[in-house]
Amino acid sequence: MEGPILEDVKQLLAQLRSTSIHHIGRSANYVAHLLARFGFNSNCTNVWISETPSVVSNAVSIDVIA
Repeated sequence: MEGPILEDVKQLLAQLRSTSIHHIGRSANYVAHLLARFGFNSNCTNVWISETPSVVSNAVSIDVIA
């Protein structure tokens, strides 16, 4: 039983070792920052299936204009 689990853990660790992380400033990824802030400040679960969240569409509109 433990064999497959240990193999999965070994594979995950191998993937993590070959992963690189790069910081991207907030100004370069403004929409992601807005979504993260919105989620952090929200007290409920939000799901958008076929519509764009207004916080995103507004930010994209401003970004296109600028």
